Amino acid sequence: MSDSAYKLRVISLASRMANENNENYTKILKNNFEVLTANALNEIKKYIANKDSAKYEYGTSIDKYLNMMTAVKGEALTNTYTNYYITNLPKGTFLSNAVTARISNKLPVNQSLLTKLLDSLDSRYEIMEAYYHQNQLDMVPLKYKSQSEFGKLCLYKEIGAEDDDDGSPEKITLLGSVTDKGFVYYAYKFKSQRDENTTFVGIAGPFKPGSTTLDFKRYNAYTNFEAMNKNWIKQVRVMIPELKKSYDIK
Repeated sequence: MSDSAYKLRVISLASRMANENNENYTKILKNNFEVLTANALNEIKKYIANKDSAKYEYGTSIDKYLNMMTAVKGEALTNTYTNYYITNLPKGTFLSNAVTARISNKLPVNQSLLTKLLDSLDSRYEIMEAYYHQNQLDMVPLKYKSQSEFGKLCLYKEIGAEDDDDGSPEKITLLGSVTDKGFVYYAYKFKSQRDENTTFVGIAGPFKPGSTTLDFKRYNAYTNFEAMNKNWIKQVRVMIPELKKSYDIK
């Protein structure tokens, strides 16, 4: 095995450890951070300097270094590396990863960039989650934290995670809410690439009425990919026990 292949395997393993949110793993990464990231800055500079129009970020270790920087706090390289990425790759594949690494290290983030990432359903959850874990959710505007808007975001993430073949849902729109056993469930209609001519229904919940608490441990959203009909409330009531069973909600 070549040195480069071995190094990639080590960096990939370190990245997976960083994603585990395990204190013992984080301690190991902290103790070996300088060795693991010794060439990180040179690698990204070389990548950006490459004039190849078909550059492919997934073929690099950029995201793996960013994962480590998110898990290991207080390293000077994190500020330098993420700043370099954001400045030189403002439309990069791992832009939101660079920003979450900064948030996780309580480093400043440009407000216009933050607004851009929060406006997109593709990156909003990760940004909000990063602030949540730093007890800085107040940095996120209220309009993104309403129960119905957060439920919409969770449904988007749930479908994207479960429906890899068809990708993320499109045109998610709030239909309304249904109350069951004192809790609120929000209903949405959406489109999917699995059948672009069909409108589907999905739900998110349960939410405690009036509560401002957001759950980042799991998405708490569900769809059975049945076509929406006029009595969508009846459809939602059928899905509620299915959602509860899926997430083991008592």
